[in-house]
Amino acid sequence: DLVPAIELAIGRFAELRALSDEVAVLGNQLQIRKTLDRAKGVLIDKYGMSEAESFSFIQSLAMSERKKMGDIAEQIIAGKIHP
Repeated sequence: DLVPAIELAIGRFAELRALSDEVAVLGNQLQIRKTLDRAKGVLIDKYGMSEAESFSFIQSLAMSERKKMGDIAEQIIAGKIHP
């Protein structure tokens, strides 16, 4: 009886660990999304861009500089990058 109970506990622990890792990844993605939305808001408010134009600006700049969109968004928010 003890061996199956231990195996079950180990299996559940592995499931919980996987779920915990997934929650961490999703939390990070949410934070990046919030940063992108804030940067788009800056571009819309300060430079009169549309939402699609602001997203395209961030995306193309990230590709041309080979950086992550989140990093570009942070620089836009900080005022280091502008169109």
